[in-house]
Amino acid sequence: MKRITALLAAIVLLPFLPAAAAKAGAVTPVTIHGLTLSGLQDYLPRAAAFSPDTALAVSSMQQLKDQIHAAKASWHANGVRLQVEQDKLVGQNGRAYSRAYMADVESAVDYGLSLGLYVVINCQTEPAAGFTANEPLPTYATKAFWARIGQVYGNRDHVYFDIFNEPRDRGWPRWQRSMQSVINSIRHHGYDNVIWVDGIELGNSLDLASKYLLHGGTIVYTIHHPYGPHDAAAWDKDFGYLRAKGIPVAVGEWTNFANGYHWADAPTSVPLFLSYLQRRNIGFTAWTLMPGCLNSTNDYSSVTNLGPHWPEPGQGAGQLIRDWFEK
Repeated sequence: MKRITALLAAIVLLPFLPAAAAKAGAVTPVTIHGLTLSGLQDYLPRAAAFSPDTALAVSSMQQLKDQIHAAKASWHANGVRLQVEQDKLVGQNGRAYSRAYMADVESAVDYGLSLGLYVVINCQTEPAAGFTANEPLPTYATKAFWARIGQVYGNRDHVYFDIFNEPRDRGWPRWQRSMQSVINSIRHHGYDNVIWVDGIELGNSLDLASKYLLHGGTIVYTIHHPYGPHDAAAWDKDFGYLRAKGIPVAVGEWTNFANGYHWADAPTSVPLFLSYLQRRNIGFTAWTLMPGCLNSTNDYSSVTNLGPHWPEPGQGAGQLIRDWFEK
């Protein structure tokens, strides 16, 4: 009985055993221009929250793969960012494991890689169907999540780890402690993948990030929807200053569409924003392929536009973003 108990304990702790390899070193991250896709979270049926064997329907996985293909073929993207539900993969306490869901993650990631795309795996903890925890900062489960992901994708040059989606906390010291703890865990396993880290307040601020820098291999600081005026001075203050200091920075998730998040002056400010990013060689992933957002219809190659009567329903920045990617 003691031997069985010890064996079970070892299995539970398996994700936290260090891998044999790799010392994390600094590499130059690729500037990614791509799309954030939420299918691995949004397409989960409610039953998936209660059954480890329930994951995406075949039709839902095909829909996600069609979006990944469109990102490459129609949107001229060099990468996709895939949002993966932490609590589905490892449970809210980090001690569960859904092989069925991991198979879906692998199917989507491997398909993206087969097309020559970079794939950013994003740890998502915001509420979804059946998943209500809404963790504001990383937990033990976040480390378990990356241990499981790393067993398959650790040390893969074309796979980046976006370690926690949109932290819901305003404090820089807490942000630094919690993010550093996750990075330490990933590097302890020997995984040297490029790491993305979202700023505070839902990833919308990096204004003090340079005073709370993280360490451990290559780390890219990411912002989603910067606060303040829509001009170069505000963007320099919020995140562009990092690039000027030689610190990697990217826009990890951004959108402008009339039926949801948008800037009131989008027809003017969105082109300025894209031009700002281009001049500073700052990477950018846009959210998402959904009618009325980036695409205008269920055809993923269609685009929304910022028309003269902005913001009419169905308008968005899709055409501007696709044209910018094509450049």
